[in-house]
Amino acid sequence: MSSDERIEEIRQLVLTRKAALMEEFRQEQEKSKNDMAAFEEHIRQVVENVKTKIKNNKARSNLISHLDDLSFEELVALEETRKRGDTEFSSSEVTTHLDTTLEAGDQRSEARRTAG
Repeated sequence: MSSDERIEEIRQLVLTRKAALMEEFRQEQEKSKNDMAAFEEHIRQVVENVKTKIKNNKARSNLISHLDDLSFEELVALEETRKRGDTEFSSSEVTTHLDTTLEAGDQRSEARRTAG
């Protein structure tokens, strides 16, 4: 084998190895890119979950605040609505239930409960 043939063989081996290393590098870059995209998506989902929890807490706070503003009679009517299985309600629906009058004894009991 001549020295020129040997040089050409070595050059071909080097080119083959270089191509293999470049392909390996490209695959690692692609994997890193995919991993980063997956990580970014995970972070987006975590942020969305936190935002949802915050919104739910605000909704709960608003509901608690609304419930604190209701009178005893409205709370009773609301509980009756809930027991019937109605999960959606508005203050107008609650006040509709207040049209029922309390007995005289019930009014005294209510006065004692709310007085202290």
